[in-house]
Formats: sequence, structure tokens, C-alpha cells
Amino acid sequence: MASLLSAGNTCLVVLELKSTQIERASTSWLDPALAELAEADEKEESAAAIAVAARSVGEGASRRCLTPNEMLSLECARGRSLAGYYYPACPEPELTMGISSHTDPNFLTILLQNHIGDLQVRHGNHWVYVPSTAGALVVNIGDHLQIISNDKFKSVDHRVLANWVGPRILVALFFTSVTVPAKVYGPIKDLLSEESPLAYKDFSVGDYMAKYRKKPLDDK
Repeated sequence: MASLLSAGNTCLVVLELKSTQIERASTSWLDPALAELAEADEKEESAAAIAVAARSVGEGASRRCLTPNEMLSLECARGRSLAGYYYPACPEPELTMGISSHTDPNFLTILLQNHIGDLQVRHGNHWVYVPSTAGALVVNIGDHLQIISNDKFKSVDHRVLANWVGPRILVALFFTSVTVPAKVYGPIKDLLSEESPLAYKDFSVGDYMAKYRKKPLDDK
């Protein structure tokens, strides 16, 4: 089951896992999660992520819906990286920040986290906690999806707070699009109209990442 948290055009999708997956993870939270992500069939893994994105872009665009096959043809989920994060308890959380505000420079980010819910997303001028739901995946819209959807969806501005309770543990799967060989991305032409003119130039992932790394983390 999927639930959608919307902040204007910014979307955050929470996907609930099947009960069998929850039962598998009940004895050891981290290892089954890593195994589930790392051993997933490549085609099915990409198709699942693309189906979420295609449905989201389709719902955000008034002209027509895009199909998963159309999104797959863009190879937006071809490049992937998996990372594990461990945030220890902080004795003085008011003096520091877990991770400062930023957006993800990719297509989609899928998170599996434990019960310590220190993730926040920006809603207008306010920061809102993302509920830590047992057996759920959190899906963040990234910068690349914002660009190819021509602002139909905005990449989510988020941060992580330090907490005296811990540790916070999570696994993140980043869908980074194609970097080698270089592939050019840009707004999907079928989403352009007089009401929604071209908002971005075409780009390659390598060039985008080079520019991203040269600026402060909170400078989108």
C-alpha cells in the first residue's frame, strides 16, 4: 500500500511492505533489509521504482499519464547505489545537526529506516517530521525527476535532526540515472505546453553532479 504526503508540488511517498517482509525483518532489522535490496532482480527493482515515478508524474500532469515503459525507456533507474547510515545518540542534540537541509541529486531515493524518526521535510516555511512507520519504505523525489517532469514534481527538501535517543539506522537506495556512457536528460516533451513552458536545459548526470559537489549542501 502506498500513501502520499504532499507539500505543494513536493511529494514524499511512503510504501508499506507486505506482512511477509515485515515478519522476515522482525528478528534482525538491518540484515534482511540489505539482503532484500541487494539481491532484488535488477529488472523488477527498476520497474517497481519507475512505476511509482510514472504514476506520480502522470498524476501531477494534467495532459496525460506516462506509462512505466515510457519511464523505463529513459533509463532513469539504471544507475543505483546502496548505502547504510548509522546515527549514534547525541548527548547534546541542540548543539548540532544530523544532516543539514538538502535535496537529492538523483531520480528517486528509497529509504528503509528503524523506529527513530528524525527525518524532516520542508512544507512551506515549516519543517515537518516524517513518521517512522514500521515496515514502510520512504521514497524521496530527487532533482532529476523534478527536471524531467518540468516542475510537475519538486525534489523534496529534507534534513535529519540529531537526537539524544538512538541510534538511528537506515538503508538508502539511490536511483542515479545513467552516468556511463553519458546520457542527456531534460524535460519530457509531452509534459510541455503553453501553460507549462520549458523550465530546464538538457543535462548529463556527470555534469550535474560536478556542479552539485561544488556548492553548499543546502544550496539547491
